[in-house]
Amino acid sequence: MNRIVGYNKSVNDVDFTIKKGETVGLVGESGSGKTTLGRCIVRLYDSTAGSIKFNVNGKMTELTNLSTKEMKNIRKNFQMLFQDVYSSLDTRMKISKIVTEPLDIHNVGTKKDRIERAKELMIKVGLSENDLEKYPHQFSGGQRQRIGITRALSINPEFIICDEPVSALDVSVQAQILNLLVDLKNEFNLSYLFIAHDLSVVKYISDRIIVMYLGKILEIASSSDIYESPRHPYTEALLAAISKNKAGSKRDILLKGNIPDPSNPPSGCVLHPRCSYARDICKNISPELMPVKGKTNAFAACHLTNELNLKYFN
Repeated sequence: MNRIVGYNKSVNDVDFTIKKGETVGLVGESGSGKTTLGRCIVRLYDSTAGSIKFNVNGKMTELTNLSTKEMKNIRKNFQMLFQDVYSSLDTRMKISKIVTEPLDIHNVGTKKDRIERAKELMIKVGLSENDLEKYPHQFSGGQRQRIGITRALSINPEFIICDEPVSALDVSVQAQILNLLVDLKNEFNLSYLFIAHDLSVVKYISDRIIVMYLGKILEIASSSDIYESPRHPYTEALLAAISKNKAGSKRDILLKGNIPDPSNPPSGCVLHPRCSYARDICKNISPELMPVKGKTNAFAACHLTNELNLKYFN
């Protein structure tokens, strides 16, 4: 007999908005809840509480209350790119079927219209219309991600969640895919939530950055503020990790230990067991996400935000 012995809160008290045409980076270590949050937004996972609202034709629509049929009508407005793109592509299908499947599901256009749309998008992402007759195994990792992007764009969405779409690619290919995503965003006026564990990846593409740890948001700020003036010790540590990976850098990573088990989170601030700045208040009281003094649209969840002189790393 199975019985419930406890619950994991993979995402807890997370609150943010994404504007039309904006790219928001979402960063944090593995296990911080980034992917869970992304999948909850598009309802690949159903959240147990909270609210998810999406602007449909000028009206904010609550997604958590929608039936499966109602959700299908709205789902064409948003798509998702996956980290392991190969597993998201049916290996038994030709690329033409993979790319046009969203159009089939939503009954968009004729069969000829769908193929023409697929040809147009394949060229736009840097592939050939002749590639439509191939299978996923015939492509490299970067090419498969381009196919994933083509499939996502086929239904003409407004919002795309990019779940670590370049983390499995070589650095040179990463740059190509990031440049492509920026170009497509500008051309189609897309909004992105770009999930990554590496701050160096989101720096180039993001207007704002959300720093997440153990299911909570610890900092939100513009991309420039995050890199030039971090206001949370965890952000400082993530920036130090980037610097440490650069040739000739002598920086030490500022965090000790590993991310805690989410089924048994620390009391007070979730970061305090690993934070070198932690004081007694950090161990006992959980800090709220509050505006940062002297900054516009910047927020941090740290009792010491206005006291610490945190470093940034070039």
